Amino acid sequence: MAGVFVRFERLTASQEFGTADEYATATVFLTFYTNGKPHSGLHLTVKQTLGSAYATHPLEVGKIDGLDEPHDYSRFRSAVEDYYRECIGAQGKMVRFEQGASGHLERLDISRYKMVSLTGEKIKDVQLECRNDLVMKCKCGSMGKLNAAPIDLSISVAVSDSGKAEAIDATGKFNGITRCTACKGDQYQLFLNTNCFALDEGDERMTLKGLVDEALKRGLISFS
Repeated sequence: MAGVFVRFERLTASQEFGTADEYATATVFLTFYTNGKPHSGLHLTVKQTLGSAYATHPLEVGKIDGLDEPHDYSRFRSAVEDYYRECIGAQGKMVRFEQGASGHLERLDISRYKMVSLTGEKIKDVQLECRNDLVMKCKCGSMGKLNAAPIDLSISVAVSDSGKAEAIDATGKFNGITRCTACKGDQYQLFLNTNCFALDEGDERMTLKGLVDEALKRGLISFS
């Protein structure tokens, strides 16, 4: 899909709130997508302006280190601030403090994924149970493969004004425990082949885009 998207992934922060010496400083980690191409491993700084109140004043948002792609900075700045305040603050989903409270937060490390569009597409996160071929590496070094394993797949889907829907990102989690034939341990690292999914066992393997198209056709994803 020809658009510009940002996937916020993680932030580290220190913050003092509700005192005369309020401050906030943070690093936000993200992946930037332009016309379907991901630019990963990026980060930027977020700060509270000296002497301002966190609850009522905008945050300072720096430029993305290592990214030269053009984008709407004003819309991007708002998206970054929304992400930060959704993680930490009176409406925080990860760290919440009530209006009028005071305290100090040090060395916070928060992982929270959020996909946003900077070019107007609507974003919908959908959950599907899919089948996939997994390659697994045990901590002992042994490799294994599990065919048609059930995966909880979280897909970020962008929907244009014309109604076209396309997957722009996916993460998966394997549901189940298998043991290494070499050491009998269950500490596997899973390598997902994100271009080889099927909705049900026996289905023909599909690309991520094909998976979304098929899920739409079956009514498993709705954008109403």
